[in-house]
Amino acid sequence: MANHYTMAAFELEVTTAEAALLMECVEVAADLEDGDNGPERYDLTSGTFKQSFPLQEGNDDPFASFKAMFDDPDFTIFGCEIGIEEHEDGKRAYFTGENMDISAVANLIQAVCKSALPFGFQWANTCDKMRYDEFWGGYAVITDKDIIIETTGELLDRKLQFAQLIASERQ
Repeated sequence: MANHYTMAAFELEVTTAEAALLMECVEVAADLEDGDNGPERYDLTSGTFKQSFPLQEGNDDPFASFKAMFDDPDFTIFGCEIGIEEHEDGKRAYFTGENMDISAVANLIQAVCKSALPFGFQWANTCDKMRYDEFWGGYAVITDKDIIIETTGELLDRKLQFAQLIASERQ
């Protein structure tokens, strides 16, 4: 048996309003994991949260639009520490973790940290055993309209295909 980790650590500049909403999202995600997911909890969220994650017509779950950030809406864990630090030039959000849900974090940044866009970050997948093909990584590029997540394996495959094409043209 081996343990696998998706590790990343990065920061980005955010506005005061984005910092507040980001921390509210962290709190809401934790509450949802604890089973506090009813209309009463949604009513306690800020107006900014409700604007960013509105009720979905025809859906009984008040947090459906928030949960849509996660691959599994019943598992609302970002897998990393998220916090805010004060700096001379403003506020910075930081994300650090060994089990980061890359997709959920990218969706969160796109929904909440709009002033930082476009933004990108890298991550590494590691394993505590020395096994073939168990070490890789990737990157995420986040814009206001798109999220592009690609692994180093995908990049390597494309570069190898290109190298094979060039080699075959030289023959």
